[in-house]
Amino acid sequence: MFGKRKSIPNYFIFKYLKRFTFLLMMSIFFLQAYSQKDWEVSGTIKDTIGLAIEHVNINVKNTDISTSSDKDGNFKLSFSENRAFILSFSGINLKNKEIEINPDSAGKRIEITLEPVDYQIGDNLG
Repeated sequence: MFGKRKSIPNYFIFKYLKRFTFLLMMSIFFLQAYSQKDWEVSGTIKDTIGLAIEHVNINVKNTDISTSSDKDGNFKLSFSENRAFILSFSGINLKNKEIEINPDSAGKRIEITLEPVDYQIGDNLG
């Protein structure tokens, strides 16, 4: 009544199925790549008279992320989570300092000034 129905050859189906699968996989890859926006913070650590301090430990509280300052007092940290973090700075004979950073700080250089520990005569240093 309606005539013979024409069927699509199998090779056309597989050809378009391969293209669709490839495009689907590429779109998933790019979505994952762009969904994790890494951000980083860098800065310099100095003492109260403006000299760079090397070997200062920088720890990110409640994580395993840490680094130390180089000979020029510079440091850099990268983050993959889009939330605020607390950086803890500590060094030998220096008072500890903590600051809060957030993704708005990304790309900005921060300057940290650490003060020396004041020892009094008779203090037990052991």
